[in-house]
Amino acid sequence: MTIKENIDKIRFLSTDGRQRESYIRLGGHGIIDGLEGRGTKHDFYKIIGVYDDSILLKQFRGKKTLKLSSYYWDQEYHLIFKKEYDKLEKLW
Repeated sequence: MTIKENIDKIRFLSTDGRQRESYIRLGGHGIIDGLEGRGTKHDFYKIIGVYDDSILLKQFRGKKTLKLSSYYWDQEYHLIFKKEYDKLEKLW
């Protein structure tokens, strides 16, 4: 399923008071599938905000926020919450 197909679900889960901290892993558009492998904290982005035309993200140990515009919403994704994110390993 793509982000575009489930944007309402992503918006609800990332703004609901009980599940405030949600993280997304993107599949990508290129040759390499971003959802392959077991994933680490470095593969997930924290969802800061969901808007009509973009999603604001922050990478693990990142200093800046990233804007994923609606043009890129046609890719697969994997959504997890804080409890699952805390169990992931770090690369460094």
